[in-house]
Amino acid sequence: MQIKVTASLLLALGFVSAVAWLFASRADARLAPLPQVSSSGLPAPRSMVVFDSLNDAPAGFNGQIDFAVNASFTVVTVPANRWLVITDFDIVTSGSIDLVEDLAGVLTVKRQALAFVSGGGSDSFHSSVGLSFAPGSQVVLRSRTTNSTSARYHFAGYWVAP
Repeated sequence: MQIKVTASLLLALGFVSAVAWLFASRADARLAPLPQVSSSGLPAPRSMVVFDSLNDAPAGFNGQIDFAVNASFTVVTVPANRWLVITDFDIVTSGSIDLVEDLAGVLTVKRQALAFVSGGGSDSFHSSVGLSFAPGSQVVLRSRTTNSTSARYHFAGYWVAP
């Protein structure tokens, strides 16, 4: 008799805990800040950003960024009070380039070996979810080739308050 009561009590307690966890999780999710969005559900225009090698100072007249062997290029430093979400990018390169997040020296590869094709090529990424970069991090293109290489890029995304 004692064993049946204990088993029933544990089953009931487990059910109550699961229900409490379910509602607590939804409540916690409502507390998380949401990106600023327009009435269409897209990020608000003031939150949208574009980074293009045609506009970067070290790029040549055609937007080409030159990389020495195993060199890196910082596209942007994310402000300390924002996340960056990149939803689209296109890159044309003559070598193998990684898209990397550098957060105080901790490197996280977001996309590896972009456009890795003999003689160069192009790569694209288009996502409604995107790739996130933490506040204070740097968005870096990193060459992984044994020869010098070059790249042209176009990134689009939006800022989100943490």
